[in-house]
Amino acid sequence: MKKITILTFLTVCSLQTFAQDKIADELKALADNKDFDKIVTQYASRSADLSARSLYFVGLAYYMKEDDSNCLKFINLSIEKDPKDPQPHYIKASTLNYMQRLDEAVKSFQIAISLKPDDPVYYSGLGDSYCNMKNYELAIASYKKSTEQKDPPERPFSMIAQAYSDLNDKEKALEAYYAARSK
Repeated sequence: MKKITILTFLTVCSLQTFAQDKIADELKALADNKDFDKIVTQYASRSADLSARSLYFVGLAYYMKEDDSNCLKFINLSIEKDPKDPQPHYIKASTLNYMQRLDEAVKSFQIAISLKPDDPVYYSGLGDSYCNMKNYELAIASYKKSTEQKDPPERPFSMIAQAYSDLNDKEKALEAYYAARSK
């Protein structure tokens, strides 16, 4: 009897996991198609039933719609369910940057980086936080770390030059502008 009960329990759990994966796949497809309104209208009210990944996509939809408070609400729910996924930490950090809550943004970028240390976008976002804090030395270090990763975005190259310019280091700024131009 114990074996049947355990088997039934595992089967039910597997079905729930499969259903959650299917919802997350649907949400990813909607996000890939930039159908953020549909994500919000069809899934935001179901937050209690959604997986961490699904909550991330709802938070991402709010991020793209520039609804910072709802973005943070869903991203925080996602993080609570799965604190090891770096993407929600990154979206949280980016949102906090926009809200000028820079100390909190730095912490969230650092968590994202600790979970996925080879993502150049995370370092670039951290550089933006430091730049907004006028801590140009740390901004430059973060931007440089971004450029050292595989497939870095263009932004950190130009931001290195901007940060050197903000430090009034014209020689390094000019050198960085030339480097950025070559990229």
